[in-house]
Amino acid sequence: MNKKILILVTAISMCGCQGLLAVTGGLVSQLSLQRGVIHYPLEGCDPENPWQVDAWAAGYCRTACKAFICDDCNWDGPTTKTTDLSKLFFGKSCFLGEEAFANGLLTVPSGYPALSFAKITPSFEYNESGVFIGMHAQKDICDSCWAIGWRASLPISRVEVQQRRSCQSESIEEDFGNVIVRRQEFTNSNADGSGQKMNNVNGYRLDFLSALQFLDGSPMVAYGDGTSDTTVAGIPITLFTERGQAPIQAAIAPMYVLGADNGNIANAITIGTPTGVLESNNLGRNVGPANPADPVEVATWVLNAQGTNYNTNIGVNGDRLAFSQTVDYASGLALDRTQQRQLFLVPNSTGAAGDGILIEDANAVQNAIDYVLNRMNLTEATALSFFKKNGVDFCTSDCVVGAGDLYTEWYAGYHMPCWYLDMLVGSKLPTGKKTCDAKRIYWQPTGNNGHFEFRGGLEGGVHRSWFALRGMATFTHVFDHTEMRAPAFAGATIKNIPVGRSVPARVQWGYFWGNLDVTLFHPKCYECGLVFGYELYAKQSDKVCFCKSTAKDFLGFTHKLDDTILEEGTNTRLHKIRGEFFHRIGCCEYFGGAYYSLAGRFALKETEFHVGAAIYF
Repeated sequence: MNKKILILVTAISMCGCQGLLAVTGGLVSQLSLQRGVIHYPLEGCDPENPWQVDAWAAGYCRTACKAFICDDCNWDGPTTKTTDLSKLFFGKSCFLGEEAFANGLLTVPSGYPALSFAKITPSFEYNESGVFIGMHAQKDICDSCWAIGWRASLPISRVEVQQRRSCQSESIEEDFGNVIVRRQEFTNSNADGSGQKMNNVNGYRLDFLSALQFLDGSPMVAYGDGTSDTTVAGIPITLFTERGQAPIQAAIAPMYVLGADNGNIANAITIGTPTGVLESNNLGRNVGPANPADPVEVATWVLNAQGTNYNTNIGVNGDRLAFSQTVDYASGLALDRTQQRQLFLVPNSTGAAGDGILIEDANAVQNAIDYVLNRMNLTEATALSFFKKNGVDFCTSDCVVGAGDLYTEWYAGYHMPCWYLDMLVGSKLPTGKKTCDAKRIYWQPTGNNGHFEFRGGLEGGVHRSWFALRGMATFTHVFDHTEMRAPAFAGATIKNIPVGRSVPARVQWGYFWGNLDVTLFHPKCYECGLVFGYELYAKQSDKVCFCKSTAKDFLGFTHKLDDTILEEGTNTRLHKIRGEFFHRIGCCEYFGGAYYSLAGRFALKETEFHVGAAIYF
């Protein structure tokens, strides 16, 4: 018997040391089959033999398309509310590419304006399948009630993160058509939008303009600091009077910002036809205070520093406000992409008293912007193309196949016919390979990514005729190990999206794993029954320490790293119910079961199934 045990242990160890593929992760809970079957322990085929040995194998699958996260909850405990997996992976379900950079904002144009205005909304699911092989051996000590035992297991898994939509047929970011509006309009002061002079009028959303570069490499929009003009393409667009010029009819500045709820220009204008339907709020018009010489009245038409005020002088949807030299936009609106998204820059016209054309400075701004846009290939300047150029592909699926980490456990305890109590110690050996490239953002682990873990705990149970109760409580420490992680720049508002080369970081964590199971035996067959139980997985927050304090991003700028960004949202809780049926015929046992997640926090909403067989020697 000792020879058989040695052969089986050697076989499992060789499988575990082949070093098959595994990557960094920590998103999923412990595989429930790690310690074998979950029913109350059965006696060996030969009750008189002090040795009890069994080997088992099982196939399993685990899937998740949602994560337990509650944004509206006022507590830190578990929730039944779920959201997309991307929020668990990246910290947000929908985000701008620039949010991965320092301060969550690109203050210097990158050449890819979509990084600052195009919302990226990844949609994917987690799928895992594979086989488990394991072995268990127990020996009674000197014909007493004391016993010692050992178990080991090894998963061989296929882990895939799969896209739930096609990037070829459905974009995951905003189009340039959302931020650039081109129309032909009657640009005069008539309230109904009618007139005799038609012009080409463009509107540009302010977050888009703020991400553009002018010909000399400077920002397209330079926001005033309270002592200087706000300019577009180097052309001032602040109040005429502040620059020693007279208002042009009602217009008090060459250009206004037009408010648009949710960044949709349709919310700010009423589109019609010249033959009958009124356009009560054209993009380009001559509107302004009734008395442009009255400073008090003009002040109601001035945009505030944050860009959040409303113009009570306009009764239709779409507030129009002007920039002022005396307002500090550089430390307010310039740093707020959300508010920029609500504003379109539109030109003013000379009005009915003039020839009904665009104001000269407004026309110059419009031509300069269009010249820059015509020099750009907008189809290749998307946020997705920027990331893909640098090796990060949001549209791909990723898959890894290989052995996981080898789990081994020793236990000793007191075993009576109707109850038992064991103290256990276990470890997990990092038999899988570790990842060295954080750019593969969907590549998930089959193991602990090079971490060794040590476990201690208690297990016990009681048995009464057709009923048995079994419980376990353990705590595991996962020792620190150097991983290659995506750089987390200080101030970034999303994580795990590399906008620079992978950087080394020391990472460690710990977790509690426990369960309580009820086994119901068939009244006439002790070796047949059902199991119902509860499982808790509670993981501490990761402790992350970058091996260096700064890193360089893809744009060539060096910024400080912040460990806490990667630690946020890693204190996982997961509550699962589980069930299993089993039937032993002779020395062969068949079993199958399922696990379902009821609630959790920062955890996948997992569903797991398994079926397998065991042989008792």
